[in-house]
Amino acid sequence: MKEFIIPFFGLKQGIHEFNFTIDQAFFEAFESNLIEDPEIEVTFEIEITSTMLIMVFDAKGTFLSPCDRCGEDVEIPIIADERVIVKFGDEAYDQTDEIIMLTH
Repeated sequence: MKEFIIPFFGLKQGIHEFNFTIDQAFFEAFESNLIEDPEIEVTFEIEITSTMLIMVFDAKGTFLSPCDRCGEDVEIPIIADERVIVKFGDEAYDQTDEIIMLTH
């Protein structure tokens, strides 16, 4: 799982891009048995500024999952685009799914 850890404090300000391949070992680390034979390519882009991180995840691929009706394995496509903003500061802020506040 070390290949998925990004030490963002060691990165300079600006945009940095990382590419990952999600396979069976990733899901086994979380004891998941609902997803089999995943082949998912993830592009992770992080923009670092002095007051925030802007993270964009783009994932595309497939995995096998048992069909609810027949029980046979079905290939499921996955396409995901997510954006998360991490703000640094000490002021109170209501977090949302897209914005997270971290104190210094």
